[in-house]
Amino acid sequence: MDGMNNMRDCTLLLQAFWKKIRSLRKKKMLTQEELAGMAGFNRSYYSDIENGKRNISFVGISKLANALNLEMMDLLPTREEYYKLLESEARHSQETITYI
Repeated sequence: MDGMNNMRDCTLLLQAFWKKIRSLRKKKMLTQEELAGMAGFNRSYYSDIENGKRNISFVGISKLANALNLEMMDLLPTREEYYKLLESEARHSQETITYI
């Protein structure tokens, strides 16, 4: 994603990734425990990934993709998903400034 040049941008990209994984898991009607088991993770490790408390490796992304029967690229947020979060963050910041 071009234009990413600071920590806030990287954090937003990671948030977009976590949201996408959570959405895909729910779309497949799986619990965190079920998906974790299918991917070879323990539930708390997977929960930490989905809740942004852990970073996941390339190998971990591959395991999740296999468990969900998807391509790895399907787990990554699109440019549009990332920009939607970026816009939401900007609106939230503007609302905070307006109400202070």
